[in-house]
Amino acid sequence: MFLTIKQKNVGTRKVDLFLMGDIRQSSKYIKRCIEDCLFLLMEEKPFAKIKVDEICKRAYVGRTSFYRHFQTKEDVLLFSFIRMWQDWCDSHHVEERKKFTLDNAETFFAYNLSIKNRLDVMYKNKLDTIILKSFEELMRDESDVHGYETGFYGYGLFGILKEWWSRGFRETSDEVAEILRAFYK
Repeated sequence: MFLTIKQKNVGTRKVDLFLMGDIRQSSKYIKRCIEDCLFLLMEEKPFAKIKVDEICKRAYVGRTSFYRHFQTKEDVLLFSFIRMWQDWCDSHHVEERKKFTLDNAETFFAYNLSIKNRLDVMYKNKLDTIILKSFEELMRDESDVHGYETGFYGYGLFGILKEWWSRGFRETSDEVAEILRAFYK
């Protein structure tokens, strides 16, 4: 359980600082602070110019805490995209999270539309391979022994998402799902 001590400004938001109780919750909180602060910094300057020390300072965590949870800044981004998908699935009661089907296409595209701002930051910083890697990690399961199915869907969806982003998300998530369905007719 957390005990609130005070509020601090982090970027444009007020954030509660907590006295850590449950170690699982405190680890989760620290990772989220690091994640949020990295994205805030990416809105201010290019990813390549951001130092781990800056992330730690903005997140009010030490370098040891950063490296306890992540090896690199890229790991923070990968964690973020996987976590955001899992959280979105939880809040939208999504049953099938690992396999892409034509039936769950709207779900996939609605999720990506909901994180448009983060996708913008990633593409502008030429970090789209991390998005692809998150797809691969999320879709991989034991039944795909050789990885071909994961590769097929991961790269295909990544390509569609990148094209949709490059067009400024003009179509709705339902329209993009319908375009995808037309490929299979």
